[in-house]
Amino acid sequence: MAIRLGGATQSAPTDSFIEAPSSGGPRRGKARGLWELLTRGHPLVRRALLARYFNDTSTAIAMGALFDAYLQLRGGSTVFVGEVESVRGLSVLLLALPIGFATDRFPKHRVLVVNWMMGALAVASLLVGVVSDQIWLIIPGAVLLSIHNQCLFGLLPVMVSEVSETAEDRTLACTG
Repeated sequence: MAIRLGGATQSAPTDSFIEAPSSGGPRRGKARGLWELLTRGHPLVRRALLARYFNDTSTAIAMGALFDAYLQLRGGSTVFVGEVESVRGLSVLLLALPIGFATDRFPKHRVLVVNWMMGALAVASLLVGVVSDQIWLIIPGAVLLSIHNQCLFGLLPVMVSEVSETAEDRTLACTG
């Protein structure tokens, strides 16, 4: 297959391997490598990739622009939206180091279980708060969910790197 770019003809790869310039040997493409990790990788890597996908997707939907629009309608101003977003950001900033210390001091799987319980509490608080239109439930739920995401995205790459077989698998799993 040939691709024409500005008068020059470039050939596109037709198979699933890409030639690595440094080693001269075949290297897996990113999409193929992720698929192999999902189908044949370590079970923890599969769970981590799926957890990250669903968490990214649900956070983008629930805590993105739609959430900010809801806060503006509920609070009546963009100042209120800024205050809520600032509290979320500051709470993550202040708790980043303590979360890291907890990850180093306690077993990682226990920290992850506690974090998942906190995430479930945050989602429940958000759901009840939005359904009942109670802002005093929505703000703590949003803050807890931000802290949950900080812990999850700081901890998953470490756990994945501990069980990955090769550096390439580790890179694929951690960068998605």
